[in-house]
Order: sequence, then structure tokens, then C-alpha cells
Amino acid sequence: MEKFEQQPNPEDVQAQTSQTREQFEQERDFRADERTSYRTIWQKMFGREKTTAMDVAMEEALKMDAAIEKELKEGRAETIEEALDNIDKLPEFQLKGTERVEKEEYGRAKTLQVGKAIANNEFYKAVSILHKEQSRKGIDKETAQIMDERTTTLVKEHVANLAQAKDGKNFVNSIYWFASRLESGDLPAEAVRSPEIAGAIREHAISWFRSFYNEPVNFAKELEKFSRLGLLNKEEVAQAPEIQQYAREKAISWFRTFYNEPRTFARIRDGFVQLGIVNAEEINSLPQIQEFAKEKATSWFETFYGEPKTFARLWTDFENLGVLPLEQIRMLPRIREVAKEKLLGRLRALGYRDYKSLLNSYAELGIVDIDEIESMPEVAERRGKSY
Repeated sequence: MEKFEQQPNPEDVQAQTSQTREQFEQERDFRADERTSYRTIWQKMFGREKTTAMDVAMEEALKMDAAIEKELKEGRAETIEEALDNIDKLPEFQLKGTERVEKEEYGRAKTLQVGKAIANNEFYKAVSILHKEQSRKGIDKETAQIMDERTTTLVKEHVANLAQAKDGKNFVNSIYWFASRLESGDLPAEAVRSPEIAGAIREHAISWFRSFYNEPVNFAKELEKFSRLGLLNKEEVAQAPEIQQYAREKAISWFRTFYNEPRTFARIRDGFVQLGIVNAEEINSLPQIQEFAKEKATSWFETFYGEPKTFARLWTDFENLGVLPLEQIRMLPRIREVAKEKLLGRLRALGYRDYKSLLNSYAELGIVDIDEIESMPEVAERRGKSY
């Protein structure tokens, strides 16, 4: 019996053909747009009209960008650096030789690729490519310098355009990555004072402090990038209410966590002081820190009442930090109350001699007055029986 072979549905074939044609047209249009974009970038970076060198560099840059995108899309790389490392191993993307013309062709393609990334606000990608290529073995100093100079030229124009467009987010990101390539005169003065740009800079400073509050050098370096370009006033940033409040919250949190590690707490507190955000006295006198210090001074005495060196160490740390003076700790009502309780307990359990040893320790620390304790009826009675 002859087997019947089902024929494809003409409508399905037509739909698939239309879809394939549409995809082809979209891909063709995308490539055309990409080439137009590369030509514009070439003219900005190299200042020449269409040339054979531009066509060669453009095709190479297109292939390299497509390869990077493929590495990321197909999961063979999670970061730009990994994608660059992967395609770097492919023969078609390696430096073809050591001749001058080969180096120049390679350098132009890479420079164009960097320029495209900058134009697309992909600054991290641009920096990653530039760093990798400038340190590549086989690239001479002159080629690396040309890449660097062309990049700086485009950066200056692009950052200025971002300011004029009031694109705060990308403007801030461009300063983050390329501040060292800019001078204050490269930026349009009126545009950078716009609410959109100034607000984005302020938000970035606050966000950076929230991320690196415990790394004052890192935070200070980031502020310096913008300050050097006249984009912010470091003193005003330090006094911003959001930063002031966050610094207090973190100081309190660190004291609660590291109250018995004075150097750790002092490091975070003193970092805020160095940044001009707060002074040490202001942090030390915060009610939450004061109350917590009193609680811990008391609880340590309750726990280590028989080990004067242990609880005294914590008390001394609080005094050295400027949080609580010893005199104030000694006079805390609960500590004096517990001292009497523990002395009487020692007297009842171990007798007068052991009690007397603990009494002398407390007296040396200024917690109790010997005459006052000795005059207590129960103490006087037991003292008489001990002789």
C-alpha cells in the first residue's frame, strides 16, 4: 500500500517565508544603521571622509562587536572581560602580524570599536577594550597612543553632549569612567549646572557613600573626580542631610556590633570625621550610643563581677573612645546596686576573707566605698565572727 505523504500547508509556507524575509530585512536595516553609526564615529575620531581604511576598520569592528554579543548571549561569558578573553583566542580577531600597516589596521578597528561603545553609553565596555588593547603584546607605543588620543577626543565631545542633553544618568557614568581624560573647561558650564545634571551628581554621591561608607578613601576619591571638574563641592556633599543621617545610623549600628572592639568602631567613626561629615564628639554623644554603652557596661559587670580586669577593660575602652568616662560608669545606679548584691553574696557563700578581696577590687575601681560597705549590719556582724 502506497504511503501517503502529507504536503506542507501553502499558508504555513507563505507565513514562514514572510517571517524569514522580515527577519532578513530587519537584519539588513540593522547592519545598515550600524555602518552609518560607525562612519559618523570614524569621522569624529579620525577626521577623514570615507576611505578604504575606514571600510576595513568598520567591518572588523562590526565582526568583533557581533562576536562579543554572541559570547554573552549564548552564555559562554558572563562579563565583557570574559567575552573579550574568549574572542581574543579566535584567529580571526588576533593581530595579523608585526608589520606597521597590520598594526595600524588592527588599532583603527579597535579604536572604532571603543568609539562605538562610548557613543552607545557603554562606557565599561569601552574601557575594558581599551585597557586590554593598550597592554596587548605586539601593540607598539605609537599605536597605543593613537588609540588613547582618539578616545579622549570622542570622550570630550560625547560628555559635553550628554550635559547639553541633560542626560544625568549617562553623564555621571561617563565621569565615573573617564574623569581623568577631562578638564573643567571641556564641560559646558551652564549645562552642568542644570537641575538634571546637578541632581544626578548629588544622587551619585549619596549612593556612593551608602555603598562605601566604611571605605573613606574610596568615597573621597570618587568625590575628587567630580570636584576636580568643578561639578560638586565636597564640603556641601559631606553636609547633605542624607549623608549625615546615614553616617549616624551606621555609627550606631557599628557600635552595637563592635562595642567590645574599640579599634573597629573607632575606624568607622574616625573615617566619617576625616570626610568632614561629623565630629567624634557628636557621634559619641548620640543617645543610642550613650544608652547602649551604659547597658553594656552594666551587663558586663553583672556577668564578670568576679573578674575585675575583664569588665574594667570594657569600661576603659569606652572612656578611651570618649563615649563614657569611667567616673560616670562607676556611678551608674545599677552597677552600684549589683556591686552590693555580689559582695553580700560572696560574704554569705565564701566568708569574710573572700568577700574582703572582692571589696578591695571594687574599691580600687571606685565602684564602692569601703567604709560604707563595711558599715552595713550584716557585714559588721560577719566581720566580728571572722576574728
